[in-house]
Amino acid sequence: MMTEGRAPGEAAEMPLPSSQMSRSGFFDSDGCQIYFECWGDGDQAVILSHGMGGSHAVWYQQVAHLAPQYRVITWDQRGFGRSTARTGDLGPEPAVGDMARLLEGAAQKFAAKFGQA
Repeated sequence: MMTEGRAPGEAAEMPLPSSQMSRSGFFDSDGCQIYFECWGDGDQAVILSHGMGGSHAVWYQQVAHLAPQYRVITWDQRGFGRSTARTGDLGPEPAVGDMARLLEGAAQKFAAKFGQA
C-alpha cells in the first residue's frame, strides 16, 4: 500500500510547479519503506532509477522535460534518499523487486525504464 508523503510545495529541487506532481509517498517492500514521486498525467509512463549513491532528485532536469507528455515516476532505491534499508539487502536484485512493486502500486502495466550508473 502506498501512502502520500509530501506537501504540495515541498519539492523545491524540481523546476516544475508542485501542481504537476500527482502524488508522492512511500510503499512497503520486504520491510523497507521505498520513497517515490509521480509527475505528469500522461498515458505512457517513464520510470527513472538512480545509480548507487544517488537519489530520485538526480533526475530533476529530465522530469521537467518529460512530465508535460508522460507520467514520470522517480524513486529512491533502498538505503538511498528517503528510502530505508532495514534488511541491509542492497543492489540490483532487490531493486528489481522494489521497482515491480512500485509499478504495481502505481497501477502501471508498462513503463519505459531508464537507469543511471
